[in-house]
Amino acid sequence: MSTDIRKLLAISPKFKSRITGVTTSTYSLVKSLRRKNYDIRMIGLGPTESIPKIHFLKIFQLHKKPDDADYRIFHARRHSDMIFGIILKYFFKTRIKLIFTAAKQRPYSKFSKIIIRYMDHVIVTSHKTTPYVEPIFQKNNKKQMLTVITHGVDTVRFKPSHNKIALKKKLSLDPDINYIGCFGRIRPEKGTDLFINSICKVLPSAPNWGALVVGRTTPKFNKFLNKLQKAVDDNNLESRVIFIDETSDIEDFYKVLDLYIAPSLYEGFGLTPLEAMACSVPVIATDVGYYREIINDDCGYIVEKCEKDMSKHINLYINNTEKLQEHSEKSRLRIQRHFNHEDEVQKILNLYKELQNYKSI
Repeated sequence: MSTDIRKLLAISPKFKSRITGVTTSTYSLVKSLRRKNYDIRMIGLGPTESIPKIHFLKIFQLHKKPDDADYRIFHARRHSDMIFGIILKYFFKTRIKLIFTAAKQRPYSKFSKIIIRYMDHVIVTSHKTTPYVEPIFQKNNKKQMLTVITHGVDTVRFKPSHNKIALKKKLSLDPDINYIGCFGRIRPEKGTDLFINSICKVLPSAPNWGALVVGRTTPKFNKFLNKLQKAVDDNNLESRVIFIDETSDIEDFYKVLDLYIAPSLYEGFGLTPLEAMACSVPVIATDVGYYREIINDDCGYIVEKCEKDMSKHINLYINNTEKLQEHSEKSRLRIQRHFNHEDEVQKILNLYKELQNYKSI
């Protein structure tokens, strides 16, 4: 076994080419762990930004333990990750501990339950997820298999702009417009239509305001996107409602916002409100995922999944600039105190080391 592989302590798989919230969260965690001199690398498909990858052929060298621990960590986030990890551990007989991060807040399928039972430990991102995961291990009589570690956000990457007007110009946006944002996949489950229909009620009487919809549309939802764009055109808002494709520089678009909307119909956790608030942007969100725990009365509103309630609360901010400013200032402070990425990283690192019998120097 090469010296290089003997130093390897953990593997983070990536078998999905698209950039999703899970991908962004994984990249952020791995980079932070590597900055702490913890040797974790990625395996899988597509680019991994600046993170080193382990070649598939190297798996044949993973049957021996690493220099500084008894086991390596294999941290899965998706079904494909778990299946690959199970194959590595039970077919190739590698010395790994399998961890799965669960965010889902609804019952798991029979197949999901079967593969989750093979995990050595599960990280749940919210206490709301625990009731759906805990029973899975009861048949195995496994105890203390769960750890609640809430997601955090990188407050160095996501922070307010020092010059919002200059940044708007850089992004080819109108510097005189106050922007409302909605970021993520463009599809019904994400509530993009709820957002568009709500701002179509609000913006005609708010000429200094506009909207940014940033995210990718898969071919399956092209008709859905066309319907949204038609609603914008029908209300003569095409110059103020801008659709932007998926981008790796998403933090710049958060920084030019004055208000963020998270209109999802379902979320496991939901990272976008955290990212917006870290940039000092107050949030209006539906009552899904972990949103109610993230957003309090000092930095936003939780609303019903309907255009009437959504547009009402958007108008509350548009018509009260003092409230908007107050919530902007308190949003970042709340993230720094309660949802800091470094806290999440340290808790995960401690768990890794405990499971792998890490030998501290």
